[in-house]
Amino acid sequence: SQLSVLAGFGVLAVANPGVGDLALISALRFALNLIVNFQDVSVDGLAADIVPEDERGRTAGVMFGGQAIGIAVTSTVTGWLLINYGMRGAALACMVYVVAVLALAALCRERAGERLLPWTHGEASPAATAVHVGAWRPLFEQTYRAMARGECVRLWFASFTFGSAYGMSLSVLPSLATQQAGFSAAQYGALTGAVNFAVGIACFLLFGHIADRVGPLRMYRTSLVVFLLASLIPGGPVWEDADHVLVPAANATNDLGVPVIRLHVGTGTMQTIELP
Repeated sequence: SQLSVLAGFGVLAVANPGVGDLALISALRFALNLIVNFQDVSVDGLAADIVPEDERGRTAGVMFGGQAIGIAVTSTVTGWLLINYGMRGAALACMVYVVAVLALAALCRERAGERLLPWTHGEASPAATAVHVGAWRPLFEQTYRAMARGECVRLWFASFTFGSAYGMSLSVLPSLATQQAGFSAAQYGALTGAVNFAVGIACFLLFGHIADRVGPLRMYRTSLVVFLLASLIPGGPVWEDADHVLVPAANATNDLGVPVIRLHVGTGTMQTIELP
């Protein structure tokens, strides 16, 4: 996955797309996000394999806290690189960063006594040997049976719904913030970076410990309920019809009505209107 991410940033550096090359940028972003998701699943599986069961909640808190803080820091840095050095400079810097992460991962052993690299000396640990399947077919069959259970299907549906809402917010909020709410690109980047940083600190210091105490499934259910309630807070987005969503205009000062932004979800076009 790391090598694929490195290749993706290499393509981005060579192509050096401009503001008008939206199709190419979107395709590269989709490919990189797909690769990163494979890596994310691999890291989660590795953590579940090597971390003791009574420490998994805190470990998950550290992992997601580190992810949130990393997003906050790298968003700020890459934004500065894009402004000052363009797409190619930012992509090359990301390539250097990925190489550093890959080198660090190559120097870490999963368990004591195991091989550091495929060609170095070492032996598989008894814990790894005990869970080794040895063939692809039984592995896929066990995975399918586990994922076909009702609990897993419901969990998948909840995760998909949450991820879809989060993805839509990522695509819509920057435009709303800069074009309608009066934020500059730098101000919006600073705001999202600060929020991600705060969430990361909370994951480090609080949420992981809570998950260990109440259980991961109960913690996950609670987070979904909180997300649902936050989505229903007055002043949030409201669907007008199948094609339009209404979002309050944060910087509106007109006293004659309630100014809102009318967003067409298909084309992304926006219009400021007033509701009586």
